[in-house]
Amino acid sequence: MPSFLLFSLFSWYSFFKVSPSLGNYNGGLFLNGDPAQLRVLEKFVAVSGGVWDEYSKIVDLSAIWKGVGFNFVFYNFGDFRYSGLVPDDETNLRYSAFAYKIGFGYSIAFDRNLCFGISPQYQRFEYYNQYAEGFTMNVGLLHLVRRVGLHYEIFLRDFGLSSSEGYNFPGTFNASIGFSPRPNINLNYLYSKEISNGRGDFIAKGVVHRFGGVYSYKDLLIPSIALYLGDELRLFNIGLKFKILKSAFVYYNFTYRKSGFSPIHIFTLGVE
Repeated sequence: MPSFLLFSLFSWYSFFKVSPSLGNYNGGLFLNGDPAQLRVLEKFVAVSGGVWDEYSKIVDLSAIWKGVGFNFVFYNFGDFRYSGLVPDDETNLRYSAFAYKIGFGYSIAFDRNLCFGISPQYQRFEYYNQYAEGFTMNVGLLHLVRRVGLHYEIFLRDFGLSSSEGYNFPGTFNASIGFSPRPNINLNYLYSKEISNGRGDFIAKGVVHRFGGVYSYKDLLIPSIALYLGDELRLFNIGLKFKILKSAFVYYNFTYRKSGFSPIHIFTLGVE
């Protein structure tokens, strides 16, 4: 029973994709999990919370200081009940499922426009009296072409190094390009290919295309939108960021998903 539930949760939705710190706009970049961005962002501290159905909740703590980053994400999937799969099975159990990941990152600048970053992570998923844990890695390269308002990135996210269950956690290969036709407008495209290998190759591989745009009104009100195409539950998300005083901000992100899956609401309070 526990193994069946573990496979069901993983195949139902890769919760690694849901991270409140991602999708925010800062320093001319969409935060997308590329550790090379840590050098460009310089200073950033944020606390986020999100919900995506009646039971599931998420809390995110992120901090960046001069190329060094820290991130902690906790997922609570709520309570579950198991009443048996066959008529003669009298098992009646109630249990909770949760997961968390802790990551540290560092980015170096080869010059003013070229950055490389790396971020090892520890991830753990628990349900009933079972668990799966392992280490993953984020590795990325960011190049800024400032004279034409262009930047591009190539990075791996959540690439599995090892796990207690003999299979690697799901990871993605990503390539992104961004362009700013004006200082207060940014257009962004992200290509993401899901990868998984090792025993238990049950997570669907697919390609996701994300098209995003952001507009900054006097650096006080910053709306953004992103559309998703391909093998992805998300259809679009809309973000609204309010700057408070000089460096504090409040950010709300709404993600709409395919029929049958509830939307995701994320609230963030931070300083940058």
